[in-house]
Amino acid sequence: MTENFNRKKDKNGFTLVEILVVVGILGIITVLAIPAYSRVQNSALEAGAVKGLEAVYSAYQLYYRDHGYYPPARSTYTTEFYHHVRMYLPRDLTDASVTDSFIKGYELRALTRPFAGGVVENGLIRGSHYFTIMAIPVNTNRGLRTFFIEPNGIVTDGNTENPI
Repeated sequence: MTENFNRKKDKNGFTLVEILVVVGILGIITVLAIPAYSRVQNSALEAGAVKGLEAVYSAYQLYYRDHGYYPPARSTYTTEFYHHVRMYLPRDLTDASVTDSFIKGYELRALTRPFAGGVVENGLIRGSHYFTIMAIPVNTNRGLRTFFIEPNGIVTDGNTENPI
């Protein structure tokens, strides 16, 4: 009987306990790594949203320089502004859609506020000197923040008035 026991001990391989320990360690590492990866990915998407808003802000300023007022838009948040500022955007953004492919994970909407002397035609406000552009997360379950930029060029998030 001692010979059979020694013969089994000489075989190469791992015991069930060793395999279970390794699987347990890998499971713990996975549980810790997935939330960290998600936070990093969200931070990258939010940084992209801020940069995209800054690009649209620059386009708005160029449009204002050429026309003397901001692009026509409605008094509610819409995506119609994109048609007017498209030629002022960086080349890699001019062929993008205003939703999701323009700023990954975000949809852009603009609000134009009328001023004294502004003209409203077919619901569009023309001749405005004030606007707000908003980057809204496409997937609200990810915990991404909403960002705003106004004519002062300062980006704020939807939860606070603090600059980003």
